[in-house]
Amino acid sequence: QASPGNFDDSMVAFLDMIAGPGKTPSRSAIRHEAVAAVQNAMSNLPEDYRQAVWMIYIEGQSVEAAALKMGRSERAIHR
Repeated sequence: QASPGNFDDSMVAFLDMIAGPGKTPSRSAIRHEAVAAVQNAMSNLPEDYRQAVWMIYIEGQSVEAAALKMGRSERAIHR
């Protein structure tokens, strides 16, 4: 399972999956730019936000599960 520590590899795999079949130079450039933008955005988040975003949007966990693992209320996760 992915973790914030190997975000680069996970994001590249995710973008490869949604990019569809075929590898072209333009797709590669777009994927690289998208990974860089997501990495930048994630790095600017406070750790708790980063962890919640990671668990919900990358790992696909429910808000309820993420809140439970983080020891927070669901409402706190939604903020």
